[in-house]
Amino acid sequence: MLNSLELDIIDALKDDYYGIWEFDWRLNYLGFDQDRAARIKLLSELVAKDCVDIYYGRLADRSVEPLSKDEALNSINKLANWKPRTDVNASTLFLATKTDNADCR
Repeated sequence: MLNSLELDIIDALKDDYYGIWEFDWRLNYLGFDQDRAARIKLLSELVAKDCVDIYYGRLADRSVEPLSKDEALNSINKLANWKPRTDVNASTLFLATKTDNADCR
């Protein structure tokens, strides 16, 4: 069973692709004042529960590819991926979106 914070996060991610840094901003908005390690753990748990998928690609043209669970978990742990991207043509964006897993609603 997901807690209310996890459900709020999944709800926020359901309509579009979001950068991992936007997930970080969403946590701030929701009052989650934990350190980076706790944020990485939270996102990793959502990926492990198949509630969030991680994609790699470019935001500008929506050319994104899903990462395997192992690739996703590795990318979450790279602090550089948590830094905001300002170039929408960059090919290093990591994006998170809700899956269709019924247990994640």
